[in-house]
Amino acid sequence: MIEINTPTIRGEHPIFTCISLQKLRPKDIGLFIPALRHTPIEAGVILLAIPLGIIEYHILKPAPLPGLGPGAANIITASLILIMCTGFLEELVFRGARI
Repeated sequence: MIEINTPTIRGEHPIFTCISLQKLRPKDIGLFIPALRHTPIEAGVILLAIPLGIIEYHILKPAPLPGLGPGAANIITASLILIMCTGFLEELVFRGARI
């Protein structure tokens, strides 16, 4: 079993520390529920992202993450790692750059 013990999971990541020290609200860094008028555009982007992701996967054909074999627990672990360590933090960094 893989133990997840990263600063991101425990909430000690430098980005979160900076947000806390600056006393920023979620709305200040772009974390808010958007207006209903933007819902069709956002739904379209999400629906377009799914086939583009599948095409990208078939073009790149990535190797599996080392140390993770088949199984539901390993898929969940890999998903959490990718979401927390790349997706969420990249969004937060790039949204913060526009403040």
